[in-house]
Amino acid sequence: MILLTSVSLVGIAIEKQNLALKRQISLQHYDIESLKERRCQLVLETQQLAAPTRLLQERKQQTFAAESHQTSDKQHVRLPQASGER
Repeated sequence: MILLTSVSLVGIAIEKQNLALKRQISLQHYDIESLKERRCQLVLETQQLAAPTRLLQERKQQTFAAESHQTSDKQHVRLPQASGER
């Protein structure tokens, strides 16, 4: 009788521990999903905040490229050809 009671109590203790571990795992899964959601929000916010800066940089690069193209056109000066034949 004592053996049966002891085995039963050990079984109950193991079951309680098993349920506690399952609860921990469930909370960890919830935390992981919350962190994934937060990460997505932060990535989106970062992209939104960086967009004006990126647009300004692209505009500056386009302006610089256009100016350098115009400047390079101006630097090519054609000299009159010396007539070697008279």
